[in-house]
Amino acid sequence: MIAYTFGSDMCGNTIVETKISPNYSHKIILFERNCGATTDFSTQISILKKEEDLEDESGNIFSADSDQGKAILTENGIINIKIEWLTDKKVLVEYDKSARIFEIEKSIDGIEIEYKKL
Repeated sequence: MIAYTFGSDMCGNTIVETKISPNYSHKIILFERNCGATTDFSTQISILKKEEDLEDESGNIFSADSDQGKAILTENGIINIKIEWLTDKKVLVEYDKSARIFEIEKSIDGIEIEYKKL
């Protein structure tokens, strides 16, 4: 795992998994975002162009937390979640049904995102 911490906002991202699209144009990044002791860690996802780096920002397609322990966390400190490229233009995200969702985007940069609860 790689931790990125920038700026004075006390937030940092820890990348858990990265998957490149079948045509190598984009990547989907699953990461944990930590903003200090006063907030719960969150599980987030971004889809970026392959050459882009994950900045110290929230995920651009998905953000959730364990809802105060209702969703079980994995050994990586994230909710149970699976990411998969179905085609060059379609991604499947499966996530714990007990997670508290903050953001869920259906498409980005011409890529459709399908969600399923586990």
